[in-house]
Amino acid sequence: RIDSPNYPLEYLADRECIWRISVPENRQVALKFQSFELENHDNCAYDYVEIRDGKDVDSQLIGIYCGYILPPNIKSNSNHMYIKFVSDGSVQKVGFSAVFLQELDECKFTNHGCQHECINTLGSYQC
Repeated sequence: RIDSPNYPLEYLADRECIWRISVPENRQVALKFQSFELENHDNCAYDYVEIRDGKDVDSQLIGIYCGYILPPNIKSNSNHMYIKFVSDGSVQKVGFSAVFLQELDECKFTNHGCQHECINTLGSYQC
């Protein structure tokens, strides 16, 4: 599980936290937010969570999230995920809590008898 600093209480001002998640080769990292409340801004300029597909800050950007809307389930293409939380000096909120797991593409080697298309979902698949 990954929580913002001080969760479920308000996170502290002027913080930068980095998590690097790695899973075995041929797997992906899946991230599911359970709660999310950061300072809101159209461009996420103040407090935000930045997620990248890889080990470091130069990896492919998946998304930057802020505000009150729960981000979608996120899956890396690689077996690494880089997560950065940043808070500024003014407004603090409750923050976030997320769970991560290693994900296997269930549709990669078989279509599981699907008549049309096998679609990989977190922890499963659907036809």
